[in-house]
Amino acid sequence: MKSLNRPLSLLLLCVALQAFGCVEDADEADPAQLVEGEWSVYVADPWHIPAETKAIGDQQYVAYTGAGAWTGSDACSGGLTTGATQLRTWLNANWPQISSIGGYSCRAINGDPAHMSVHGTGRALDIMIPLQSGNADNIAGDPIGNWLIENAQTIGIQYIIWDGWTWNASKPAGSKDKAYGGAHPHNDHLHIELSVAGGNAQTDWFSGPQAPPSSEPCAVIGAGGGVVEETGPCFVAYGPNQYWREVAEGHDNHLIWTNVFKSSAPSNWARWALYFEESGQYEVEVFTTPGYSVYDDARYSVHYGSSNFTVHIDQSSGNGWLSIGVFDFEGGGVYQYVDLYDDVPTTVAADQHIVADAIRLTRIQAGTTPDPTPDPTPDPTPDPTPDPPVTPDPVEPTPDPPVTPEVPGTPSPKLDPSATSTSTPSEAGDEPIIDDPMNDLETPTETPAFDPSETLALTGDCGCSTVNGGRVPTSPLGFAAVAGFGLLVLARRRR
Repeated sequence: MKSLNRPLSLLLLCVALQAFGCVEDADEADPAQLVEGEWSVYVADPWHIPAETKAIGDQQYVAYTGAGAWTGSDACSGGLTTGATQLRTWLNANWPQISSIGGYSCRAINGDPAHMSVHGTGRALDIMIPLQSGNADNIAGDPIGNWLIENAQTIGIQYIIWDGWTWNASKPAGSKDKAYGGAHPHNDHLHIELSVAGGNAQTDWFSGPQAPPSSEPCAVIGAGGGVVEETGPCFVAYGPNQYWREVAEGHDNHLIWTNVFKSSAPSNWARWALYFEESGQYEVEVFTTPGYSVYDDARYSVHYGSSNFTVHIDQSSGNGWLSIGVFDFEGGGVYQYVDLYDDVPTTVAADQHIVADAIRLTRIQAGTTPDPTPDPTPDPTPDPTPDPPVTPDPVEPTPDPPVTPEVPGTPSPKLDPSATSTSTPSEAGDEPIIDDPMNDLETPTETPAFDPSETLALTGDCGCSTVNGGRVPTSPLGFAAVAGFGLLVLARRRR
């Protein structure tokens, strides 16, 4: 017995000291610490999606497609899909804070052996962001997640997990994001999933210009008002690129135009983001150009404060600035916007162009109480006899989309997600099965056994474990070791 007590006591002492060392090291981290560097800062809270990103995301819709049942490795794709490969290359080239991007993994979902992981289809990527003192680097990771949300439909992004939070493109507007309850907090990588169309590189992003993400901020509009150009960072044109035509006409010698068509949902639509320095009443004017501004019932939606107002304007009546109304906008940098849509409920004649050009905001008076009913039918008093050119575009481009545009590439906020889903009852973001991305089950299933392959170095070699992304260290093994060591010492003394 004596020959065994000494080695055993030394082993227990090693375990105890190592365990206490884990607790001491973890206590040194400050959850609010700022780490110097271009891309380095973390916060204790999960991914906070900005209001403007949520608003843009609410206009995105991508039907969710799971990986199906796990029947063995024969069902796996064998590698990344074409779309996932191209997106990975682009992300690596444009976001220098990314350390690496993983993807293909032929396996079942961790915690749900009956269903295949989307990684097995080649449609999922893990965008690795280095941890900062055991926490997510939000300055590095948040912009990537926000950009993916804002471009989800044109790329085909169906699901994102990052730093304890999720965003699901198949959910209704206003309920696309929520907390993530999986065992791994995803604080060192963004898990993203592509739709089938995105994985096959069949969405608009893969056929259009893949410009680097703009780092230029959307400027705040001063107290007197200002002009928001369609060529600046405050403007986004959505929908298939081939149906937006650029012309060297209009304000500042540039405009884009498309045609209206009969549909229950928009295909090509535009948004001007507005951030006002001061609250007040501002007149909103759009710039029109004869020959390109043709449709006489263009539909605009103005989001001001907490209100939305729809305005129908005869674009053909304008020749320059055309007023669409006076609205009470909030100051303080609150996200507000003006949208222009191309869908109409009835059949329209061919070549009914609508123009997206600059808009002008002119201060009328200081804000007091927002007026819930701005003038819906302003009198623009345009040039009574504009003389549009007969043939503004001698070579007519590809005709506009069919009556029912393809869902994966068009904004479809009115679509019913349950009508197009092919998901299985499993968690889109893998580990563990907390809820169904489509049906949004609110009762979590039992947390599965922790899979060391998914911890990504969050557990130590000697019994250390972390909870909530490394912020609360625990080590019951250490205390048990100390107790055992003490008993051995007492036993030896009694002898």
